[in-house]
Amino acid sequence: MVVTVQALEPSAAAVLERPLTEDDFWLLPDNQNRYEIIGGELFVAPPPTVDHQNASQYLSVAMYHAVDVKRTGWVRAAPIGVRLSPEDIVQPDLIVMSSERSARPTGKLIADRPDLVVEILSPSNRRHDLVKKRAQYRTFGIPEYWIVDPSARSVEVFVLVEGEYVSTPHEHEFAVSQMFPAIEIDVEHLFSGEPFDPATRPSTTG
Repeated sequence: MVVTVQALEPSAAAVLERPLTEDDFWLLPDNQNRYEIIGGELFVAPPPTVDHQNASQYLSVAMYHAVDVKRTGWVRAAPIGVRLSPEDIVQPDLIVMSSERSARPTGKLIADRPDLVVEILSPSNRRHDLVKKRAQYRTFGIPEYWIVDPSARSVEVFVLVEGEYVSTPHEHEFAVSQMFPAIEIDVEHLFSGEPFDPATRPSTTG
């Protein structure tokens, strides 16, 4: 059986006798699933849960007000592709880039390494985000990596130290970015179901 890339579905990926690349990525089906290529292997996730999307929306608005509005960087939320290598195309839930390192994105993919990557766990992607993608982000030197778990109502902030991710403790129940100190996320409010409101945003500084 010969499988063409145009007809490629996740179950058929193993039939191919070569690693997938960025060219293959653009031939994948245009549907609600999220496709990623890691080490030349295809991975697919179904559409996210409502809890996942609630957290994503809250974080994207909060991070936008902390970074974009202050012009210290820019924030983008999924679906958006990040090219780590020709055989590594990932779609993080959110990415943050410093304006000192990169201009605002154009084109098909983010070609620069993000400074901060956020992954929000869903029942279908827990192992993928906690193991596979964490190892990939470490390999490609992503300085900061957040794991947001709606079911546990938790946020873990990891910073790359000598090639390994080290968890950083929360201060006053806030998750604070090491790369972008203006990003302060009230963990309890994040999972409350209420929208982020910059006018009434609590802060670690008072």
